[in-house]
Amino acid sequence: MVAAAALAIGWTSEALLHLLNPALDLDRSFEGFRGRGLLIAVEAVLVAAIALAIGAILGRSIPTLVLTLVLVFGLSIAVDKVERTVLTNEAAIADEQAYAYDENLFLDSRLRLPDGSVLSWDDAMAAHPELQNGWDESSGIRSVILYIPGERYHEVELREALALLGISLAFIGLATVIVLRRRPR
Repeated sequence: MVAAAALAIGWTSEALLHLLNPALDLDRSFEGFRGRGLLIAVEAVLVAAIALAIGAILGRSIPTLVLTLVLVFGLSIAVDKVERTVLTNEAAIADEQAYAYDENLFLDSRLRLPDGSVLSWDDAMAAHPELQNGWDESSGIRSVILYIPGERYHEVELREALALLGISLAFIGLATVIVLRRRPR
């Protein structure tokens, strides 16, 4: 029931986003990423699965609610960090002036040095301390953006949904084991 209700909410949010931006092709855009469509339903299933497992362990409502919220918050941060690391390794690179913010998923801003290497700002400053005083156009250093093109929206959405469903199944399995162990024989 949670998945069905959340999927309806996800589709509604997608329809509302389309009403706000009718010219935007939502199938090829990261606009509203994690706030529309399939990911809303999967995130709701994750919350329900965590609450089910914590509730089976504690058996009390308020502590279950509090621990569920804390655990969901922590897992959301961890999943986002892992996802960003994976996506950064697959990212496309564009000059900062040519980047389209409305369709693509922005990951990071970096520097491209004249030798072609792309470094984070911290790495560039550590490797070339003289850059801390600034640079001009003649140095050949350019600001670049690491991004995932909007065409890959459904691929990224599906991969994240499968990862979250896997975590959900682990919590459901934990709840099942706990309940079965408590049953009188």
